Amino acid sequence: MESQRLEKYRKEFKYFDNTIQSVQAYLNKLSPANTTINPGKISSDLSIPEADVMFILSLAEKEHLMKKKFVIYDENHTYLGESENKIPDELENLDTGKMVDADNFYIDIVFEIDK
Repeated sequence: MESQRLEKYRKEFKYFDNTIQSVQAYLNKLSPANTTINPGKISSDLSIPEADVMFILSLAEKEHLMKKKFVIYDENHTYLGESENKIPDELENLDTGKMVDADNFYIDIVFEIDK
């Protein structure tokens, strides 16, 4: 991954200099087979607030290194689908055939390495 494209943000956002450097190192160590990045895991692994990790990954998205995806689950943790553009108002649970509205599903924001 070309995480060096994040270098310019270390100067622009001096407060995040060490965080950017840590996330860059983390991303550079990922296996090429690892294409989905969970901000919560990075936060936990590096002991960095998840909001800070989301900010850095958003910068990587701005640099076209990653794409944000919304992974959607129902209240029973059943996978309902994914969306790259927006969070849908409702989705069909393919296991039950029933529609699930936004009040009854959960979103996990992940980033996918842009190839």
